[in-house]
Amino acid sequence: MPRPSRLSSRTRYRSALRNNLASALTFTGGDLREQVEFLEDAVADAPEDANGWTNLTHANRASMNLPRALEAGALAVRPAPTSALAHNNYALALREAQRWDDAAQAGARLHTRSRRRDHAREPRHAASHAWPLRRRLAAA
Repeated sequence: MPRPSRLSSRTRYRSALRNNLASALTFTGGDLREQVEFLEDAVADAPEDANGWTNLTHANRASMNLPRALEAGALAVRPAPTSALAHNNYALALREAQRWDDAAQAGARLHTRSRRRDHAREPRHAASHAWPLRRRLAAA
């Protein structure tokens, strides 16, 4: 059972807002430095937020700040050990850093720890498992 958060609702809101602003920058092709700044602020406010750490892993990997991407990736999988997205981003950062054995182990953990119910909460991964959806998209 997840432990209750000790953060105030205002702190959680600010952290989620910064995380969402950083995600918006990702989807609109915004500045990576600004995205990283939003995410660094978000995880500073809510260090147990796996989504913030997961997004920070991705942003730092995209900006080629691999030491910080590896650190954020390790911190992302701790609070969310069954998160496919957290394990995936961490494995990609390890691969980018050419830590092949560690990347393979992280990828193996991705498949052994993630559960179908976790994929339902992560739409990007749910689509990859829905072959009828892919078939419909290919036909469009």
